[in-house]
Amino acid sequence: MNLHNSKNYLVDIGMTEDDCEHIVVIIGAGTAGLKLASELYANGVKKCIVLEARERTGGRILTVNSDVFPDRVYDLGASWHHDTLDNGLFKEECSLPPSERAEYAFDDDYLTVVDMQGRKLDYNRDLHLEILQQELDQYIENKYYESIETKDMSYYEIVMLYLHERRNQLTDDQIRYFTQFVRNVEFWHGGDWKLLSGKHSKMCFNGRNAFVSNYNKIFSRLEQSVPREWVKLNTEVSKIERRPGSVVVTTSTGARYVSKYCVVTVPQSVLELSLSKERVPGRIEFAPQLNKNIRDALKVSHFGSLGKIIFEFEEATWSNELWTLMVVPETMNDFVNVVRSEPDFQALLSRLNAEEGVSLIEHPSLFLNLASKTGTPSLMCFTQQPLTEYIEGLHPAKIVELMKPVLNRALAALGSSSECIVDLENQISSSSAGGTPILKNVIVSNWTKDSYSLGSYSFSRTNDDPLTAVLAFIDGQDMRIKFAGEHTVMDGNGCVYGAWESGKREANYILKQLKNKPCPNH
Repeated sequence: MNLHNSKNYLVDIGMTEDDCEHIVVIIGAGTAGLKLASELYANGVKKCIVLEARERTGGRILTVNSDVFPDRVYDLGASWHHDTLDNGLFKEECSLPPSERAEYAFDDDYLTVVDMQGRKLDYNRDLHLEILQQELDQYIENKYYESIETKDMSYYEIVMLYLHERRNQLTDDQIRYFTQFVRNVEFWHGGDWKLLSGKHSKMCFNGRNAFVSNYNKIFSRLEQSVPREWVKLNTEVSKIERRPGSVVVTTSTGARYVSKYCVVTVPQSVLELSLSKERVPGRIEFAPQLNKNIRDALKVSHFGSLGKIIFEFEEATWSNELWTLMVVPETMNDFVNVVRSEPDFQALLSRLNAEEGVSLIEHPSLFLNLASKTGTPSLMCFTQQPLTEYIEGLHPAKIVELMKPVLNRALAALGSSSECIVDLENQISSSSAGGTPILKNVIVSNWTKDSYSLGSYSFSRTNDDPLTAVLAFIDGQDMRIKFAGEHTVMDGNGCVYGAWESGKREANYILKQLKNKPCPNH
């Protein structure tokens, strides 16, 4: 299918006969982009190209090998099959022979929660915090769905409102420990509770979540379904221009590609750069500018920053019984008295904000005990916005200095009888350590510093409207410039399978257009 029978069109826009013409130009070689390309190729589309700014494919899927222990493999990006009751990608994986699948393990263990003093907060018969969290979820649902006019507030604020209204039905210890216990939602959304929308804070699971040992195996299978010559790496797109009957895509080096359709799969955080005129890496200029619906969508949707720190040890000198562990900070000493004594809620917030300090240690940390599921003597630690931005800019030795108190508390909760020895210079052998955990290496993600991601995945801040945003992205810029990615779906938002489904969606749209109008004039 040729885009034009006449060469005059190329001359009119200043192009030569040697410039490529395509049915579809796809921007981004992550899951959404390559699933789209795969579907097009499988359905007979032969003239397609995928432009990727990075020197690799995969997007926010990134599997790395350790420099210190080369046989150890970690995913610094996506790690789970989420919502496995209705996850098309997971179902496809399960249909394959076992040898072709990526290994996975279900998150069947309950979350263990300890504070910095070592007190176990989960399933504590004196606290019953899980029951209170269920009540909080219902409280939030009642608050926001009794009226669509209810003003949004941060998750932090609505937790405080719940405590303030229910204080006479709660014990002092419940008030004290509940505040930190419920912050596990930060690791689902990727952001601090003072940033997170209370209205959109609820964690919804459509089935169990399965931890994947090597996500690259899944992505490689997808990549192999796309002709290698379709994918151009190190090719940053700088401009997308709508022309009569076509789209012209220009790269940072001046190369131009003419196509009938263009699908943009860059992360929402990168797409947002288009709203500014400042020329920075990753920014794409749209001509004409992004339509009003999309501009408005980018104002009511945001991006989170879930980061990862891999703490690699010589041996696992702790128990492999526990899988997930959250270490939470201490609540301010006078917190219970403040909640009980302040009659006015707004005055309570003002007082709490005035008395709280600002410290990185005030953020909870989530740990995965990889020794439990994969046999790897490492701990995977998750961080959230804004801590992630800070951590990802530090040298590994500085990260250890900052995180060591939390790390040692996690090790103790996992059954280690002693604090870890830091040996990043590899001077100590395990035989001389006498069963003490020896920290040999630290690997940290880089998503907030990467110009082509600027974070991890979609995140709803206070007063955001994710549904309106998703609908705008689905509608697209126009009939020829469309969008795909995890930020363009509701089911699977923030997930690999959501990006995968969005690629299928846009492929179906284009195939339908090509079938109905092989050579449309609009």
